[in-house]
This record gives sequence, structure tokens and C-alpha cells, in this order.
Amino acid sequence: MGSILGNPLNKEVLATNTTQKFIYVYGFARGGTNILWNILQSHPQVVSPIKEMNQILGRKTKLPKAIQKKLISASAAEGFHKGWMTRMVNKRMAERKQANLTHPENREQQPGVQYTAETLTQAAICAKGINEDYQYLPLLAATYEQLYPIGLVRDGFALCESMVRRGFPFSFAVDTYLEIGKQLMQAEQDGQLVIRFEQMIETPFAVAESCYSHCQLTPEKLEQLRLKVKKTLQKTGEHDAAYGTENKKYWFTAETIGDLLNPDINQTQKAQLGEQDREEFGNRTLEVLEYFGYA
Repeated sequence: MGSILGNPLNKEVLATNTTQKFIYVYGFARGGTNILWNILQSHPQVVSPIKEMNQILGRKTKLPKAIQKKLISASAAEGFHKGWMTRMVNKRMAERKQANLTHPENREQQPGVQYTAETLTQAAICAKGINEDYQYLPLLAATYEQLYPIGLVRDGFALCESMVRRGFPFSFAVDTYLEIGKQLMQAEQDGQLVIRFEQMIETPFAVAESCYSHCQLTPEKLEQLRLKVKKTLQKTGEHDAAYGTENKKYWFTAETIGDLLNPDINQTQKAQLGEQDREEFGNRTLEVLEYFGYA
């Protein structure tokens, strides 16, 4: 079991970790979760485990398949397995949290000010999951006393285009949008915060303030947000970085953030979706599209 749990950490660090805020951003792959994740990380009281959930606990780790399945099972947060699983989650997250001190893209607490060991220890962790990674929520709730899940939904037609363009079957796009979309519907009905991608792209600083307030973080307003540059579909049809160097992070003000975020990205992608695919996708995912106002 020792190799699964990882290397020992200071008991005080681990104990503090469980009682602090843990923020979990989740939504669709290619649905903008990276943007929302970095908006949360921009706050001086929030750091990330750097890697995504599937790289820490899931399919992109060396954990045995049986362990991976247990972590996302319905019974993960209760019964015989609860103790060692919550300890494993806590250790892995704490180890990843400490890595921010030397990470070139994450070590700044705010522009020009780096984290110290003390300020890092006091910071909340914000992790990110995509698609079926919402299934980690029961385990995270059992591990952390203050869990703040934040869902992110996006126009299904744009997501369908993105998946089909990358070679995924059309049926996969339909099934994925239905499964994750219904989960987000239920989450919002249960009182969770669910952000619309379109609102985030158009008014990122207002969405940031809403998220910080929801997670009881102070201050609630920031002058700059730090975002990571990713490739996006351009109006020319090229898939390229719109700003700077791909995978690097930059601080943006309200005046400069438009250099990176493009409010027209949905329309650009939807224009590439064939009429037949658009009609069939709309019919088969109507329940989710209507609920979130995309129909």
C-alpha cells in the first residue's frame, strides 16, 4: 500500500490540507475547463495540483486499474475502502500542491510576487476534471471538509464540432454531451455553481468575481487574471495559439484579456459543423440544450 499512497509528508501539512478549501472545476473536454481552472488559480489564495485529475488519480497514472475503478465507484466515499482512499487522495494532492513553489508557470501568487512555503500551505487547492471525472465528487467530499464543486457547460454544437474534427465518432459526441450535460443539470438543480462557457469568455472578470465569492475567497475582485495559452480554431480555419507561446501562462488585465479570449469562438466552430450533423445532434441532445438555453 505504501507505493500507492506515495511518499510520507509532514503530518501537519496533511492535516491542514483536509480542513482547507478544495475547489473542483469539472465539465467537458475541450469545453473551456482550462480557462476556468486558471481563473480560479489566479486568486492569491488558490493553487492547483498542476496536473489534471486523470493524471493524479485516473487513467493517465500508473495506479492499478482496480484502484482507479474503486476511486470513481459509487461506494468510494463510504465503507471499508474509505479510509485508505481518502488518505491517498490527500497525500497526492498535498505533494502536487508543494510543487507550485518551483513551477515556472505557477509559482507566482500574484504578478511579481512568488509563493513562500507558508503562503502556499495556507492556499486552497483547485483541481480540474473532464468528462466522467465528475465521478470523483463523492470521494473528494469525503476527503475535504470544505469542497466547492464548480461545473462548466458549453454550447453543444460547438463541442460536437470539436470532437468530430478530432476524429471522435459522432455518436460519442452525442453520448458525452448527454451524460455530462445531465450531470451538470442535476448539479445546478442541487444548488451547485454551474458557469456558462459563453459568459466566462465574454465577461471573465465578472465570472472570476462570482467564483471567488462563491468559494468565500478574499479579495473578490482582481486587477489581473493569469491564463494559459491553448490552441483554438481561428476564423481562417487554422488551429493555432491566438496569443504568445502555446502552454505558457500570462497575466491579463480587463483591457488585454481580449487578446487571448475570443467571444466568437462558438460561432466559428458551429459554422464548421455540417447541417445534417447539426440537426441530428440537436434532436438527440435537446433536453440538455434546452435546459441551458442552447436550443
